[in-house]
Amino acid sequence: MVQWWGDVGGVAPGWYPDYERPPGHQRYWDGARWTERRSVAPAGAPVTAPRRGPGGRVWAVAAGVLVLLVVVLGLGWAVSGDDPEPRPPAAAPTAAEPRTYQVSAAVDGQTLRLRDGTEVRLAGIADRCGALGLARLVVGRDVTLVPAGVETDADGRLVRYVERGRLDVGKRLLQRGWATATPDANPRRTVYRRVDRRNPDACGA
Repeated sequence: MVQWWGDVGGVAPGWYPDYERPPGHQRYWDGARWTERRSVAPAGAPVTAPRRGPGGRVWAVAAGVLVLLVVVLGLGWAVSGDDPEPRPPAAAPTAAEPRTYQVSAAVDGQTLRLRDGTEVRLAGIADRCGALGLARLVVGRDVTLVPAGVETDADGRLVRYVERGRLDVGKRLLQRGWATATPDANPRRTVYRRVDRRNPDACGA
């Protein structure tokens, strides 16, 4: 004989829903077990059920947890839609690489010529005897031109700081004693003059 509620000890005798029959049917509980007494509850009569024992409570809690889990998973799927996997963040834009120019010749110790024929005068320095040294530093190399506050000189040459990678070409000429710092205003004048004072003229008499 099937007992519907597991441990139902202590439940008072009486008529309770008969789950082996269609709704509205009842079965008699004698206080210890189900009997074969069955009937149809009168229309409008309240339907009661024996209180659940410890086993019944455990199953009820488990069923509740299962239902809650199904609801949470359903909501998560509804929110994610057809794209459940999180999308990676867009890559942050990177700063553009500075433009470089290839040097074709050293005109003198303070002027170079780019491959396209443009002549560039190094800002902040004046030539002593640096033509050969300048050629060794930049000819056939790619350089970056950095604004120096003045666009062109009186001869129409571009006026720029010249850098080869991390090397400041004008500063290197000063360090070798092949050039001297000019007194005209420019952003690197203080640094150039300090380097010039520390490095004596290497050109000789």
